[in-house]
Amino acid sequence: MPDPVLAPGNAAGWLLAAVLGAAAGYGINLVADLLPGKLPWRSRWAAPVCLLPPSWRARLGMEAPCQDMALRRHLLVYFFAILLTAALWRAGGASTPKALLLLYGWFFLAVAVIDLEHRRVLNTMLAVAAVVTLLASLLWAPNRLLSTLVGGAAAFLLFLLLHLLMPRGMGMGDVKLAGVIGLMTGFPLVLTALALGVVLGGVAALAVLVAERGRRGLTMAYAPYLVAGALIALVI
Repeated sequence: MPDPVLAPGNAAGWLLAAVLGAAAGYGINLVADLLPGKLPWRSRWAAPVCLLPPSWRARLGMEAPCQDMALRRHLLVYFFAILLTAALWRAGGASTPKALLLLYGWFFLAVAVIDLEHRRVLNTMLAVAAVVTLLASLLWAPNRLLSTLVGGAAAFLLFLLLHLLMPRGMGMGDVKLAGVIGLMTGFPLVLTALALGVVLGGVAALAVLVAERGRRGLTMAYAPYLVAGALIALVI
């Protein structure tokens, strides 16, 4: 059932979702900037200033730090983080607490951004997500712990098999991500999540092949489609 806080006429609720989404966007941009290159936090903490007009940045002495930033990506992440926050908050989840669903959604967005930019799914992020998911299951839904563990193991083993069969098409980062998705969705919902991700990824791969006229050696980020499938499964 849609959340009454985000009813069409409740401007305060929508404003709260927008502020929360913007804060999440700031965090996701920080993660996407810092973790892949292991940059220090102080190099990006003032990143929102770089979205100001150049003349304003010059007055604040922020021109140099902003020159090597992906400003377009920063804006897109803010946009999608706000949109995702409002959508997940309003839709809710069938079996996942709203706060946890939002955390999962923000994690998925960060994974997608990093994979699109760097073709990497970071072990650090996956390890933290796995620990948080297991702790959440123990604290809030101990009766679903078995479902959580079975979901994680089944997804990991299934994608490990796919990796062994076609190592060039499925990286170990995707295998470990599938395991985390299994922990988050549980069994048997993980089967729906992965099936949706595989279908979405297949359609995207076909579109790339058609656009590039079958050129060999093409690569694509697969994680965004896996996380999209997981998000759809969590809210339906």
